[in-house]
Amino acid sequence: METVTTDIIRNGTQQVVNVINQHTSSHSKPIKSSFVLSNLPPVKFQGKRSTCWVFSTIFQLEYAYNKDLSNKYISLNEQAYAIDAVEACKADDYKGCPKKRFDYSTNTGYPQFLWRYSSLSNKVLPESICEYQTNKDNEWKCDGKEQAQKTNALKFDVKSIATFRTIEELKEAVKQGPVSLVLVLVQGQYIIQVDNKDNILGKIPGAEIKECPENSNLCVYIPSERITNDGEYIIPERANNRYGYHVVTIVGYNDNYITKDNTCGAFIIRDSTDDTLVYGSHSYQYLKGEHSEWDERTLCANVYNPLGWDSCVYMNPGPTGDSKVVKYDLKATCLNEKYIKENVLNTRKPTEFKCINSDFCDTTKRYFISSTSRSQHSSYLFTITFLEVNPNNTDEQKEITFTDFPLDSYNKFIQPIDSQIELIQTNTTFCGYRSLPYIVLDKISMAKTQDSYYGVQFNIEWDKQSYPNNGEFDYSQILKSIHEFPEYKGFLGPEPYQVRYED
Repeated sequence: METVTTDIIRNGTQQVVNVINQHTSSHSKPIKSSFVLSNLPPVKFQGKRSTCWVFSTIFQLEYAYNKDLSNKYISLNEQAYAIDAVEACKADDYKGCPKKRFDYSTNTGYPQFLWRYSSLSNKVLPESICEYQTNKDNEWKCDGKEQAQKTNALKFDVKSIATFRTIEELKEAVKQGPVSLVLVLVQGQYIIQVDNKDNILGKIPGAEIKECPENSNLCVYIPSERITNDGEYIIPERANNRYGYHVVTIVGYNDNYITKDNTCGAFIIRDSTDDTLVYGSHSYQYLKGEHSEWDERTLCANVYNPLGWDSCVYMNPGPTGDSKVVKYDLKATCLNEKYIKENVLNTRKPTEFKCINSDFCDTTKRYFISSTSRSQHSSYLFTITFLEVNPNNTDEQKEITFTDFPLDSYNKFIQPIDSQIELIQTNTTFCGYRSLPYIVLDKISMAKTQDSYYGVQFNIEWDKQSYPNNGEFDYSQILKSIHEFPEYKGFLGPEPYQVRYED
């Protein structure tokens, strides 16, 4: 039997301490984080053209240039770059380009053109040379381009190009700078079981009622939009046919972001796709989690998002039945113009709606929300009950319920009234950012399409002559295209109009 000595006790104690330290170290992983690049200028939009690849490429050039500016940013010319990149592709006899001789257009391209064609290194121009044309009919219009390029001071060198194909690689890469993400677009679907072929869901544009995929019951198949009213990329049920690709720019990520799939984690992307009745967007500050949803409505209200619609009717615990005749005294609330105006201005939420499709509602009536609830079948489906009011006799009222409708379908038949949209609309300087959940990238990968997604990042070095007063050039156009960053004041409290009183 071993005698217990002081040394043994001391050594044993040290071993215990070592084990504890080792255990603590192995379990002290960093808390899930969020990150976003600093000094992000306002987002620019592509309009009705498929020039997403141009906007993402130009932003990588701008971001690299801005590193040597002090609290300012340059805006470069997407219109000129699109023309020159396609011309370079044509001069190379379309080798390595997704072009056909009969499809000579700026509507198709890739960020990699910047690396492939070194002739572009002194052709990028300031924004002020010519306006970006939002319509395809004017895709080749850029008056003054050739003359400006003869004396162009802007010059850069793409030192290297890197490609990333996993979520973790993309997260590491964005810490160094923006990443152009080439994203395959696949058609998602909502699949909802219905009782008969006359179900109202079948009237949604693009919907089809047929046999369910897993049994002989009837289901309605509704194509989903790729972006929600809340600015989130989605694929709700299954990823089917590939129908193109899109290029966005990753500028950050938030591992704590809760998606419509109730999963965690999303990239924060800078997206040149315009906001529409269906596509919403946010500020990157909100997507990173720096301020609340309430605060965000003063920056990016997303008035067409049904989850941001308010009720001026006394809220019910739930729908009371389709077309049930009811009667509310609305004079003090919904029909009180002063009250409604103050409420809408304060909450940034619309309270009255108009019918725009007689297949679903009455275009002559006024509509107010009575209740909203999420479907028990899917997190993408919502049931909304509206109070329908006859404008000529406000005592004539009834409730109409739309059960288990996809959230992005409501704007196809009912929308906020124009006067309230005008009250809510804000300066959208900070909008244009969207969330791209990790789960969506996983679903795209499961669709088994070639190169379902990948990121491209350039190591760009700008020549000193590109900056004002560094050569015998006319820098007037460059100076016109350099701007002050818009001031983001943040929020003092949890409400948009919270005021802090100090002695």
